[in-house]
Amino acid sequence: MAKNLGSEINGSIHSASMNGPNRQGLANSLSGFSYDSIAAPVLHVHNENDACPYTPYSVVKEYAGENLVTVRGGVPGGDPCGGTHLHSFQGREELVVRAIISWIKTKKVDRLIGE
Repeated sequence: MAKNLGSEINGSIHSASMNGPNRQGLANSLSGFSYDSIAAPVLHVHNENDACPYTPYSVVKEYAGENLVTVRGGVPGGDPCGGTHLHSFQGREELVVRAIISWIKTKKVDRLIGE
């Protein structure tokens, strides 16, 4: 969507984005996607220990460059791809929200938050 909207938007935020195929074949379209093709500023937010197999941190770290907020720590529990695990920033929600708000206001990327 951000690619198609071009300069109609002020930016896009990609939080623990799916960057690998899953059982249903979802996210295959992101394989090889060029985030450089998005005209507006882009922010990626990802926990470095995200245990969801469809959202590996190593992949986002490769393509996000300087536009990545790396989240450290948190509380893992339940489904690793669900809302009570590092994938959803469990235990680091407030820090993540602050980093996103800061980026929206200033376009400054807090490269590392958490422990």
